[in-house]
Amino acid sequence: MKNLSSTVYPTGAVRFSAKPAGDGDRVIDTGAFAAVDSVHVSGAEAAGVFGPVSFQGEYFKTDVSRENGMPDAEFDGYYAQAGVFLTGESRPYKGKVGNFSRVKPKNPFSLKNGGWGAWELVARHSNTDLNDMGSGIMGGELEQTSGGVNWHLTDRIRVMGNVVAVDTDSNAVVADDDPIVYNVRGQWDF
Repeated sequence: MKNLSSTVYPTGAVRFSAKPAGDGDRVIDTGAFAAVDSVHVSGAEAAGVFGPVSFQGEYFKTDVSRENGMPDAEFDGYYAQAGVFLTGESRPYKGKVGNFSRVKPKNPFSLKNGGWGAWELVARHSNTDLNDMGSGIMGGELEQTSGGVNWHLTDRIRVMGNVVAVDTDSNAVVADDDPIVYNVRGQWDF
């Protein structure tokens, strides 16, 4: 999960936290907890491309085994996203390495030739739950829903914009702090 981070301290303590839309301050946070014997993270992911439509998703589960009679902890999360190209392109998927490669617009942006690049609408929903009542660790739950647009001017330049609605629970760093996050980003891949 892109927005989940973990810290392992030399003392053997661990900490899990997450930020909304991957930026800014931590909004859910377990704080450092000790007596950790091992951390096991497992997950599954899937992706599919059907012409101009693409889907992808991931589920993860983190099991924390603890020492000295301390209760074990378990955290999990997921995301699901979809996109559609309004201009007919398709996201190229490289199955052998398990990722998407760059989009090549059918008509790259050009004032001279009248090309407008590739336009993609995207939507995403994710949830990260750092609450485990049985272990006494209540780090909070973060739910995010976003929508946006990607403009691929060429196969190496794109502009992305999205709006993310953030929803946290009463165990978050700031209880029930539910901001709206606006992101705009330019990317040049060289």
